Amino acid sequence: MTVKTPYQQYNEIKIKSCNKKDLIILAYDGIIGFIERCLINLEDNKIEGVHGNSLKAQAMLRELILALDMGNGGEIAANLFEIYNFMIFRLVMGNTKKEKQPFLEVKEMLLTLRSAWVEIRINGNN
Repeated sequence: MTVKTPYQQYNEIKIKSCNKKDLIILAYDGIIGFIERCLINLEDNKIEGVHGNSLKAQAMLRELILALDMGNGGEIAANLFEIYNFMIFRLVMGNTKKEKQPFLEVKEMLLTLRSAWVEIRINGNN
């Protein structure tokens, strides 16, 4: 049996008690964090750190794609599908070429989407 740290326990409870909108915001925060680590590792020339964090960000974006309700989500779900796939493509390019710009682009896109989800949550829109 694995013993969880208090921080791990707190995060587990936090995630389990979130609604869907909050989970999306948390996912964006996680992806942004991985991208920020990619940028730091690029500056420090730590190639393995760039690679590992890029893969984690890509995996989280794939999870967001899998969570899309394409049957009921209409144009919004279709657009998010395209955006998330484009982000994955850019992360792959940044990781492959070890360039900052693709990571910065994806981070900016995520910050924009995140602010939209925060606004939706505040206003109670579906």
